[in-house]
Amino acid sequence: MGFVKSATAAVEKQTGEHVELVYVGSRPGAWGALITSEVAGGAADLSSSPLTPFFTARRASVHRADGSRAALPTSFLVTVTAGNVYLHKHKEFWGRVTLKKELATFPRARLRVAAVDRKITRRFALYIPDPRQFVIFEAYRKHELTDRFTDMLGATLVGSPAELLTALD
Repeated sequence: MGFVKSATAAVEKQTGEHVELVYVGSRPGAWGALITSEVAGGAADLSSSPLTPFFTARRASVHRADGSRAALPTSFLVTVTAGNVYLHKHKEFWGRVTLKKELATFPRARLRVAAVDRKITRRFALYIPDPRQFVIFEAYRKHELTDRFTDMLGATLVGSPAELLTALD
């Protein structure tokens, strides 16, 4: 069973809702950290350095309506159903997906979405104004699922990362 089929089945079993789109998001900066690690690792190899540099993205959280926060892992499932957008921690082994902790649920009826294009990623802000709940994450920009996600949720494209949340108020 492939990743998408396995993830879809797992989310449908847990939520009881039909999945329209399953997608992998990353916390902001994860793609940049990966590329920086690869470039720096290559430079270390060329210089015969015994050290291998490794970079990681800074910590990020989902800000929940009850005032609590859930730390985002480096990558996580973003699932769209007719009624909600779900964020889940997950584990993958040979294409089989196991859902871990549910990080957040965003009801689509009240959801506002903004996005900004970066060099290789598109950064999204999902926001519900009352009670205030939001998350900022990114995904590979040049992928058909990124465009489908953007269109499906009616995301407002903004010019800079600083405008992500201000565009939604």
